[in-house]
Amino acid sequence: MARLGREAMGGWIIRTEGLSLRYRGANEDAVHDLDITIEGGTIQGILGPNGAGKTTTLAMLCGLLKPTRGRVRFSDEIDAGSVRRSIGFVPQDLALYPGLTGRENLAFFGRLYGVVGERVVKRIDALLEMVGLEERADDVVRHYSTGMKRRLNLAAGLVHEPSIILLDEPTVGIDPQSRNRILDAVLELRRNGVSILYTTHDMEEASRLCDAIVIIDRGRVLLEGDPGVIVAEHGRTRMELTAAGAGDAIVEEIAGLDGVDEAGLDAGVLVVQLPGDGDPMQMIETIGRIARSRGVEIVLRGIVEPSLETIFLDITGRCLRDESSDGWEA
Repeated sequence: MARLGREAMGGWIIRTEGLSLRYRGANEDAVHDLDITIEGGTIQGILGPNGAGKTTTLAMLCGLLKPTRGRVRFSDEIDAGSVRRSIGFVPQDLALYPGLTGRENLAFFGRLYGVVGERVVKRIDALLEMVGLEERADDVVRHYSTGMKRRLNLAAGLVHEPSIILLDEPTVGIDPQSRNRILDAVLELRRNGVSILYTTHDMEEASRLCDAIVIIDRGRVLLEGDPGVIVAEHGRTRMELTAAGAGDAIVEEIAGLDGVDEAGLDAGVLVVQLPGDGDPMQMIETIGRIARSRGVEIVLRGIVEPSLETIFLDITGRCLRDESSDGWEA
C-alpha cells in the first residue's frame, strides 16, 4: 500500500486506483477497477446487493486481501508505520468470544492494540455507553441477543480509537432499536472527525448517514456522488394509472409529451416515467385531457417518487435488497 506525498494531498484520507481482485479459479473479477475516495471526517457509502464486492473491497482496504491489480493509497495524515492501527474494521461476521463478558471482549481487543491500564478502562466504559450496553457489560456474550452482539461488535472495532472505520453492513439482521443505536453511534463518530466507509444494501441507512455514495454491482461502479444529486440527476418518477380501453395510439401520444421519459401499457395499467424533477400532478392533468379526448377513462393508482433503490433497479434490473432475507432477529 503506497502513500502519496504531501504535495498531492487534499481532503481525502484513502484513495483507491484501479483496485481489482479475482479469486482463484474465478472467471471474472470480484472487484474490477474500483476508484473511490474517502474524504476525511465524512461517511462514504458503498451500496450494492449481496455479492456486489462490498466485503471484498473492505478486506483489501484493511490489508486482509491482496489486490490482483491496482492499489490503495493513504494520505500523509496516516503514518506509514501505523496504517493498521489507524483502521478499525467491523466485519459483518461477529468477531466476538461468546464465553467472555462484553467488558472482557473489549479488554481483549484493547490488549491486541496495546490499549491497557486506566486508558482501556475509560475507553471501554465510554464505548459501552455509546452502544447502550453498560447495564449488560458483565453478562456473558452468548446470552446476548443478535442486536446486542452487533452493538458490541461495533465497540470492539473502536477500542483503539481508530481515525478510519470500515463498517461492513453492521446492522444486518437486527432489531430496530439496536439498528438505530448503531446508526446514531456512526453519526457521533463522524461528528468527532472519524472517517468512515460504510457498506450497506439498505437505502434508508444510506440516505440517513452517507455524505457520498458509490453504487456497485458485480464489482463495478455504476454511479457515485452525493445521494441527493444522484436522485435528482438519475431518478425517475413512476406514475401508474388504470386505463380501461387504452391502446397503442394513446400510449404513443403520451410517450411523445415533453417531460415524459417513457410510457407503456402493462396489463391494462398505464405506466408513465418522468424525470426526477418532473411534476407528476401537472402531467396527470395533461394525460387526463388526452384520455378524455379519446374516450378513455383513467384513474391514478399511485406515484413512486425517485429514490436510490428505484435508480438501482432501473440501471441493473435487480432489487438492491436481498430477496432471501428472513428479516431481523431479536
